Amino acid sequence: MGRRDALRALERNPLTDAALKHCNDSFTRCTSNPRFLERFYALFMASSDEVRHKFTQTDLPKQRRMLQASFHMMMLAATSDPVGTAHFERLAVLHSQAHLDIPPHLYDLWLNCLVQAVRACDPLIIP
Repeated sequence: MGRRDALRALERNPLTDAALKHCNDSFTRCTSNPRFLERFYALFMASSDEVRHKFTQTDLPKQRRMLQASFHMMMLAATSDPVGTAHFERLAVLHSQAHLDIPPHLYDLWLNCLVQAVRACDPLIIP
């Protein structure tokens, strides 16, 4: 599922307030752990040669900061906030074939690695 598909899914099936709070609380716990994003990127880089190749020229400390900011935008997008939605629309264009050329199958790897990192760093997460 690509980013645009994810936004459309959220629009069709908005999260409940309780689910949003649960997600937000978990991301707050995770991002307060300095090892969380390091763990995520270690998992993601180990997930495939293609991922490693895509990140060969990437400033990873900067990338981690951008991802942390995107988590906040994700929570805004989940509530149909136009600022969060616009952020993910820009990311969809940036990651498209015309720009960074991130193929859709890498999103599944990204999400799986994110879930693994959350499970490792959030002691209160429900599996």
